[in-house]
Amino acid sequence: MLKDAMGGYRGTATEISRVIAEHPGRAEAYYDRGNARSSCDDYDGAIADFTMALKIGLRFR
Repeated sequence: MLKDAMGGYRGTATEISRVIAEHPGRAEAYYDRGNARSSCDDYDGAIADFTMALKIGLRFR
C-alpha cells in the first residue's frame, strides 16, 4: 500500500481490520496487519495477528 511507503502504518492497520471484519478467514490480512502493527511497535498485537494467520493456514514456500 502507498501508505506503507509513506509511514502511515496505523491507518493501514485500521484499514486491514475492516477487511478482517468482513472476511475473517483471510490469513493474509492477519499477516499484513501483523506487519503494520510491528512497524508501530505493537509487538503483542503483531504476535497475535501472526499467530492467527498461522492458525487459519497461512503458508509460505
